[in-house]
Amino acid sequence: RSAYRLRAVCEEIVTNIIDHGCNLDVRCGLVQVQAEFTATAVYLTVMDDGKPFDMSQVPVPPNLSLAPHLRDVGGLGIYLVKNLSDSFTYQRKYGKNIHNLTILLPVDSKQAS
Repeated sequence: RSAYRLRAVCEEIVTNIIDHGCNLDVRCGLVQVQAEFTATAVYLTVMDDGKPFDMSQVPVPPNLSLAPHLRDVGGLGIYLVKNLSDSFTYQRKYGKNIHNLTILLPVDSKQAS
């Protein structure tokens, strides 16, 4: 489950960077992904030099209870990133978007006793 969550959030963030962070007027050639693994969590940092975009400020898509074909397009990927991550922060620093996420790992009950 943790590997799925990590893969899903990383894929969604990088896809959004490629699809929305780059255009002909903005240099967008660098995307860096860094992960730090501990016994209790994975800390993921995704940095890009595209145009500023704070995913943490995007509101929850309306009408999530509707069937997918009846909903407006957009926002669902960011919603998933926020909900699959145990923490999510954004900052713009030195001309880069910096997304920091944490995914907590399950505690092994055999090691806890």
